[in-house]
Amino acid sequence: MSQVIVLTSDQLQSYFDNMVLKVVDNMTLKVESLIQDSQKKEVASKEWLTAKEVCALLKISLTTLHDWSSKGVIQKHHLGVNRIRFRHDEIIKSLQRMEAKKKRV
Repeated sequence: MSQVIVLTSDQLQSYFDNMVLKVVDNMTLKVESLIQDSQKKEVASKEWLTAKEVCALLKISLTTLHDWSSKGVIQKHHLGVNRIRFRHDEIIKSLQRMEAKKKRV
């Protein structure tokens, strides 16, 4: 048997706002954890990563990585004709800038 739930637009907006806050909080925890882990491991500053490695590290899609790199949020480097790489230390610095910017808001 199906059940119908009726929500007002205010209730729906409140539900949506709460979900967004939960996602942002969860992402913030992941980013902070990633920054702390990276600082503990003292990764070599010139370690080169592929796009797939960056996506796995940040738990983002290739589309998001492309968007961020085209907007200058994360710096990409062209190596040769068809190779794009990212430096690990620059990725961490970009995350730290994003966190600092978010905390100011």
